[in-house]
Amino acid sequence: MLANYDVKEIFSKRLSGLIKENGLNVKKFAQDINIPYTTVCDWIKMKTFASIEHLPKIANYFTVSIDFLLGYTDFE
Repeated sequence: MLANYDVKEIFSKRLSGLIKENGLNVKKFAQDINIPYTTVCDWIKMKTFASIEHLPKIANYFTVSIDFLLGYTDFE
């Protein structure tokens, strides 16, 4: 089982990567999913973690699974 810190780190890296891979910046992504820019920045900096309500929004936006976002699988 992954430690909480590991999940935060993996989520942060995968979210950052998905934002870049899709030619976005953090501000545009935050606007697109209607979440404050500072909240997304905090996720990327591992200060906070996305809530259960936000994970499906993020996964759907990038067409990936929640398991992928959290590091439980390497398959999108």
